[in-house]
Amino acid sequence: MRILKIILILTWCAFTGFSQSWQQCSSPPNGSIFSMVTIGSELFTGSNNGGIYHSSDLGVTWQQSNGGLPNHVISLCTDGVNLYAGTSGFSSTAIYKSGDLGQSWTDVTPTGLNNASDVRSLVTDGTYLFAGISGLSAGVYKSSLNGLSPSSWTSFDNGIQGLFVRMLSICASTLFASTYILNDPGNGIYQSPTSTDQWVSVSSGLTPVNNYIRSFAIRSNTILAGSILGTSPSIYLSTNSGVTWSSSVSNQFTANPNVHALLFNNNEVYAGTELGGVFRSGDNGLTWQSFNAGMSGPNTCNLNIRSLARIGSSLFAGTDCGVWKITLCNGSPANAINTTGAGSSTVCSSNSASISASGAGTIHWYTLPSGGSAILTGTSLISPPLFANTTYYAEAFTCAPSVARTPITLTVEALPQLITGTSNSISCPGEQIGISTMGAVSCTWQPGNIVGTSVFVNPIASTNYTVTGTGPNGCTSSATLMHVVTDCSGLEKQENYQSNPVLVFPNPCQGDVNFKNVSLLPCTFSLYNEIGQAILSGDIPADAVLALHRLKPGLYAMKVFQGTAFFTGKILVSD
Repeated sequence: MRILKIILILTWCAFTGFSQSWQQCSSPPNGSIFSMVTIGSELFTGSNNGGIYHSSDLGVTWQQSNGGLPNHVISLCTDGVNLYAGTSGFSSTAIYKSGDLGQSWTDVTPTGLNNASDVRSLVTDGTYLFAGISGLSAGVYKSSLNGLSPSSWTSFDNGIQGLFVRMLSICASTLFASTYILNDPGNGIYQSPTSTDQWVSVSSGLTPVNNYIRSFAIRSNTILAGSILGTSPSIYLSTNSGVTWSSSVSNQFTANPNVHALLFNNNEVYAGTELGGVFRSGDNGLTWQSFNAGMSGPNTCNLNIRSLARIGSSLFAGTDCGVWKITLCNGSPANAINTTGAGSSTVCSSNSASISASGAGTIHWYTLPSGGSAILTGTSLISPPLFANTTYYAEAFTCAPSVARTPITLTVEALPQLITGTSNSISCPGEQIGISTMGAVSCTWQPGNIVGTSVFVNPIASTNYTVTGTGPNGCTSSATLMHVVTDCSGLEKQENYQSNPVLVFPNPCQGDVNFKNVSLLPCTFSLYNEIGQAILSGDIPADAVLALHRLKPGLYAMKVFQGTAFFTGKILVSD
């Protein structure tokens, strides 16, 4: 078996100290974590129990950062420097600003905002701050960040007046809003330029009336919207910046399809659900897998995910039981450096290939470019004998699969087709014969280790000759040629004569054979095949030529009769 070796180096961005399961962050914070936001490496949470908490060490320790805020904070956002917080009517309805990482806060609540309202969502484009309000002061409000104060706000709800705004999201210069009032036909998703309030419905494809979009995730033209009404679908997908939505997103969510949080992270997207925990998708939300390893506890509140945030490789989930954390392994697609070039090579038909790869974590081998199960793990793979072009895919796997698999294509080359021949298939002991083959550029014959496509041998006994030939593509194959060596002695006297009465020559023959009656007495003959059948008979005069070219090659027995005496011998007819 010829084994072709290919060595690959898979480069993979890995993080040290990662965990493959969720771990609960130290308390506080407690209660339901409705919102989370990050400024650099600083993490802030807004909850219904204690208001705002702040961690500077990825959730290891926490400090309460209320500074006089109410305890019921349901929305947070940041412009990268300042922090903005929105509260609900459970305590008081207000909007606050902090410029010192939450150590102190300034009340910037819009003048006249009714206390029976909720500040459901806050977003900023870096120039303006937008607030999505539900309740008696329902709508969207807008204020410049420069000079933000209670009097700087204006209504920004032309086209959605009176609708309860549940969530806002912003992409470039476009603002998206979801609205919901029970059984209101105006429920859905709206969009407006950030410069002027010109809201239009972009709900094409959404389940009408009772859809409650509670979360958005935006990346370029792709937008995901999560619903919390417990209906299917629970996630909608738009690939044209919200113009139309698809309800064909496959849902593998368990327990409850309510989706409270969505978060893009490189080439993956995460969904936080109610009772179902966290799910992960690698194909823009078309398919999902549960991502809850380690997220356990005596209560199901751990699996009620209200918010998601990320700092570097750390993913945080805000639940009804505080904050949980997992370290992700994200990086660039795996790349290959192939010692034989171009990530591909050749192997001769019916041979195996040995493929080696190296990279961070464990190498997984597949027969598919995506999906499916690994056929092997480890740095090396030895294929079965290959008879057709075959592609294997290598993946560097740490605590998460790589973004792309590296293909290694093995091109299968044909073996040379050897055709063997001989000058005589039957010969006498020691007689020289020629043996040859076609279909190869070089050959070696055994026994004897004789090199050449055509060679001469002098077998003294029947022999099986094996030839190994190499084709122009470097592949080799073998063939066997059987040659028979037989006893070529002449006629032998069986009774009264001291010498043969008839001479036979040449023997072996290739057609005609000569008889010479040296006794000068009348003789007759009979010729028999290998099963004893008489196939030819006649008289033998003094000199005669017997035509045997119509007989197939082989060994024949002969009897010569002279009076009451007879003699036996053999005649070898060769091709």
